[in-house]
Formats: sequence, structure tokens, C-alpha cells
Amino acid sequence: MQPRGVGGEIQLTDGIASLLRREKVFAYRYEGTRYDCGNKEGFLQANVELALDHPTLGPGFRTYLQDLAKARAF
Repeated sequence: MQPRGVGGEIQLTDGIASLLRREKVFAYRYEGTRYDCGNKEGFLQANVELALDHPTLGPGFRTYLQDLAKARAF
């Protein structure tokens, strides 16, 4: 069982370090956009980008965002 770290969260790096003491750990070099869904802004960013890329929802959602931006004068 991994103890909680800073802010009461289970830290990924602590979990990996603990696992390394018992077995091999492999890494994967990820190419692409990474979103920090551990915070609200990152979660929203990920959802907006996924929605825009969605083949069915994307066009309507893009129009919605464009209309919203015009109405709010960003």
C-alpha cells in the first residue's frame, strides 16, 4: 500500500520508486499532447480538445465555442 504524499495525494513518482524495489519498470516515450487532469483547468482543456476532434460532436461544438467567444468578446 502506497502512503499518501503532498496534499494527501498518492504520488506517481513515489509509486514508481516503490515498484522499482520489487520489479523492473519500463518507460514509454509518449509523443503527443499531455493534459494534467489532476487539476480543473487541465481536465477542461483535455475535454475541449477531445470534443473538437470528435467526428460527430466536433463541428457543432466548434460552432458553439466560436459563438461563445464572440458573445463574450474574448
